[in-house]
Amino acid sequence: MNEATVFRHFGSKGALMIACAQRFCGVAELRETTAQLHGRIEDDLFAIGKVMLESMASNKDMIRWSLVERDYEADILAETTWRPQLAILEVMTEFLSARVASGELVGDPQKLAMMFMGLTFMHVIAQDKFPASDLHHGDAGDALRFYIDVFLNGVRRKQ
Repeated sequence: MNEATVFRHFGSKGALMIACAQRFCGVAELRETTAQLHGRIEDDLFAIGKVMLESMASNKDMIRWSLVERDYEADILAETTWRPQLAILEVMTEFLSARVASGELVGDPQKLAMMFMGLTFMHVIAQDKFPASDLHHGDAGDALRFYIDVFLNGVRRKQ
């Protein structure tokens, strides 16, 4: 494909970058998954976490690039309010809002969503930083179950 065709379709380099981010960030898959979940919170968070881990793992290079390229959001995404992380946060906040409204969870749904997203993000990005870690190089499902337990129950001994 030649450059003129790309620019005719997308209009600009920034629009192309936004289209790539929208396509590959996994928000569509996450939205589809959360729409089907109404079971035990542990099981639902596992399904959500699995989608998030798979999406981030397959896009790890793009995530790293966006972290390094500070101008990425300032320049390319300045023209739009759409951001990959904000789209995912919106889906997670909607899901957790229903659980807070039902009394199953307590807290600010957006802060809870950010916490859960942070756990999955850390898992993917930290894999290369902790080469001897069973948490990062063992079964991803076991790691996800650990994160869900910490997320739902904390780590303080119950008295």
